[in-house]
Amino acid sequence: MGYSSSYLQASRLLLHLGSPMFVVIGAGGMVEDQDRLLSILHDMSKVESGVLTIFATSRTVAGGIFFPEDTKQRAGLVEVTELTSEVSRVSQHLALVAAQLDSLLGSRRFPFNTKTISQLTNKGITEIARIREIVGYTEKLLALYPRIGGFRKKQTYLVLLQNSMELRPTGGFIGSLLLVSFADGRVETLDVQDVYSADGQLKGHVDPPIAIREILGNEHWYLRDSNWDPNFSESGAKAAWFYEKEMGVSVDGVIGISLPMVTKLLTVTGPLELLDFNERISAGNFFAKSLLYTQTDFFPGSTQKKDFLGALTNALLTRITTDRSLSAGALLHAVTESIQSRDIQFYFVDQQLQSLVTQWNWGGEVVLDACDVVARQVPCIGDGVSIIEANLGVNKTNFFVKREALSQITIDPDGTLEHALTVKIVNDAPVLADGSGSYQLYMRLLIPLAAEVREVSLDGSLVPTRTMSNPIPPAAPY
Repeated sequence: MGYSSSYLQASRLLLHLGSPMFVVIGAGGMVEDQDRLLSILHDMSKVESGVLTIFATSRTVAGGIFFPEDTKQRAGLVEVTELTSEVSRVSQHLALVAAQLDSLLGSRRFPFNTKTISQLTNKGITEIARIREIVGYTEKLLALYPRIGGFRKKQTYLVLLQNSMELRPTGGFIGSLLLVSFADGRVETLDVQDVYSADGQLKGHVDPPIAIREILGNEHWYLRDSNWDPNFSESGAKAAWFYEKEMGVSVDGVIGISLPMVTKLLTVTGPLELLDFNERISAGNFFAKSLLYTQTDFFPGSTQKKDFLGALTNALLTRITTDRSLSAGALLHAVTESIQSRDIQFYFVDQQLQSLVTQWNWGGEVVLDACDVVARQVPCIGDGVSIIEANLGVNKTNFFVKREALSQITIDPDGTLEHALTVKIVNDAPVLADGSGSYQLYMRLLIPLAAEVREVSLDGSLVPTRTMSNPIPPAAPY
């Protein structure tokens, strides 16, 4: 870093000494571009230094949060504030670099008007945009931490581990739970729980949604099926309600984590050794191994599922916070991707915090408004459609399911929209003798209130419409 700073200073000095000659021959613009380039390189050296500091400090802070007994690692407000300031500085430098690179491209002067340099510059702008996105998400996570870290009072959060191989509206079937409590910025308790053990303690009756009652055949509604609303803010609130009724514990928020996030993290960390199980868990075998230990020979009262997930969670957190060879940038990128794909979703009881995650699109809201910011400057009709799938076959068939959707929209002369949506679903799962492997799908389409449904067909045959006034539904599909 010291050598690069010295070379930059020397280059800038030489450029200033030679600039009068370029001005005389009418090439002053090139001098301005070269000076701007040196400024960019100077800012990039600051970014590089800042990013290295962020990665080192964030690992220390994370270690202090999850392993507070390790006195070498800290996670106080001072450390978090310093990290936030460094992230903010890096974000500002990246914004400046992106603007200056844009300006250089716009000048259309040599050498930035050549194809090779232009392509390299565009590639640099794209990469900076990616880094800025990761830094932006890091900045937001750091903004949340002082509010959720239990600095004022102990904070408790319910984490729903959603298995997306058995698809449900907010990500997947809730098979297991994590109860995490924070005090003074550190994890005080982290307890893995089996959802069936919690559901077994529900006293009283709760009417389930119609599909859960009629298709799954469940007379009661439990926490394991609480994520029925595609808006995570609604399902998260419902999960918190069920947990309080079942376990007698009130939580300050609910976090949904779906299986793809764990796979993304394992891709970065590499295989993990679970010595108690004599297993090596990787991104490639995680799904199969999790099925083995959470489904095979499972019976009420068994701790096999809890023990496996607890060991995996501990091993994953230990690797992330202690392995210096891991790319912190890749880890942050995995978290960023998981938030964007809704493999992490947040719900907070505190309305100010909930408003914040909703504003950031971290709350798992379903939005059908198809008119983006640019389109709102002209007349626009929102005709968004959201497809909500739920696997009600009590299996993990979604591992084998592939789907594609085609929207065909026609605008008639009178302004009427005709919207034909075709969904193709293919299930490649082997169907066993007991019938397992079939995909029993319950599909909902969220459409604009003003829309009128003309017809629904399955494999070319019209599907009958059920009226809720008739207590006896027609034979499926309807």
